[in-house]
Amino acid sequence: MRGTIGLILVAACTLLSGCTARYILGRRDLQDALERDAFNQLGVYVTHRTLPVYKRNDSSSKRISRRIEDRSRDSELYKRINRNDVGLIVHHDHLNGAHRLYVSFKPSCREPDCAYEFVQTEDGRYRLVDLPDRSDYDEKKVYRTFEWDRHELKLGKLRSLSDANAVYRLERKRKKRPKTVFLEVKRTRKKRTDRRFEAEGGN
Repeated sequence: MRGTIGLILVAACTLLSGCTARYILGRRDLQDALERDAFNQLGVYVTHRTLPVYKRNDSSSKRISRRIEDRSRDSELYKRINRNDVGLIVHHDHLNGAHRLYVSFKPSCREPDCAYEFVQTEDGRYRLVDLPDRSDYDEKKVYRTFEWDRHELKLGKLRSLSDANAVYRLERKRKKRPKTVFLEVKRTRKKRTDRRFEAEGGN
């Protein structure tokens, strides 16, 4: 359904002047940015709202008279990357031979350590492969669109064991292809028509 809506929007943009549409981030976009020396200025966007969650367990023991009291408390940090949040590429390298991008979604992050990692899969898309670590939290999870258990993304091979890398994916029993989060770019199509009139004058 979402793919059909996307095709309708792209078709509409071809008929309208100055319409902005979303496209899958491709090798050509990155190459153009490199040639213009503006690689770190290329704005990228996630296809779906992405919800990283960090967790830790704080445990402590305290002796009270002749007994010991154990205390435990869970701490959670919820983050959110919306579809229209602009990400900037702060670094790029390779992971098992595949091109990898480090994307920051906040102004204070300009280093790979605090950026989200997206790796190129066989179909050319850059899919989420890792979250930045947090030294003050022990566990990290990520959800797609909603913070529900059935929307939790887990690392796994996309199509077969021969894939170069495992990426975050959402496996559904009735769906043939796992759902993922990958990168897009926004592109504005502008078309101008120069019109002039000539009077034939008649005979």
